[in-house]
Amino acid sequence: MKISHKDKKVVDQFIESAIKKYEDSEITKLKPSRGMVHDYLGITLDYSEKGVVKLYMKEYIRKMLEEFKYSAELKDTNKVSTPAADHLFEVNQNCNKLGDNKREEFHTTVAKALLLCKRSRPDLQPKVPFLCTRVQSLDEDDWKKLLRLSKYLEQTVDDELTLGADEGDVLLTRYYPDAAFTVHADMKSHTGNIQTLGRGTANKISSKQKLNTKGSTEAELVAADDSVLLALWKRIFFKEQGYESETTIYQDNTSAMLLEKNGKESSSKSTRHRTSYISS
Repeated sequence: MKISHKDKKVVDQFIESAIKKYEDSEITKLKPSRGMVHDYLGITLDYSEKGVVKLYMKEYIRKMLEEFKYSAELKDTNKVSTPAADHLFEVNQNCNKLGDNKREEFHTTVAKALLLCKRSRPDLQPKVPFLCTRVQSLDEDDWKKLLRLSKYLEQTVDDELTLGADEGDVLLTRYYPDAAFTVHADMKSHTGNIQTLGRGTANKISSKQKLNTKGSTEAELVAADDSVLLALWKRIFFKEQGYESETTIYQDNTSAMLLEKNGKESSSKSTRHRTSYISS
């Protein structure tokens, strides 16, 4: 458990309470750890540099690559500059299916990558979320996409996520939601969003939208709605940590922004279904 609070005494009280409740001299002893560098659930959190925190899982990635059973195929894979190619969402229904051995290895590797991208490597999105949607109907194209991801990790094993906030008494929280319209095989759109306090991606969303949308404007509205929920939660979290914050959500779709701001006043017959969504 990682504990943080604006008042050091509150942390002391929590640790003391936890020791009294859970420590047993014959079974276990709690060992609180304080300092500039911590290992927390496989993540290294490094506070050595003033004003920033660095997160990385280098040993986790090395072990993940060592345990990959098809290292020969990975070795023959060309070097890449990104974890995914432009054709990531394309699915060929006539492509040959994977055998049982590769299916099992695919499931294992993608599960490990999912943990990695959720904790310290946001650059693996949207590749990993997409591969998670393919585990029920795996084919050779999916395997090639996994090999590319693994090759990218091999080349970037020492990368670190550095997070920091702009100077000032108020945290300036920025969100950048966007949507790709009907890019999935089932004609659903994809939401992408990053949240930053000034340096680095503090939070991210990359996922297939759960409903089919009838146009790019509606897809953008769904993406913005997903961002608002995260923004509200973060504002409460920062307040409990002793920080005041200001939130700005950036968007590049004019029609979506007008509907979000004006509701029915910016609606027409063609956007009636979108207006009902905004009002809910």
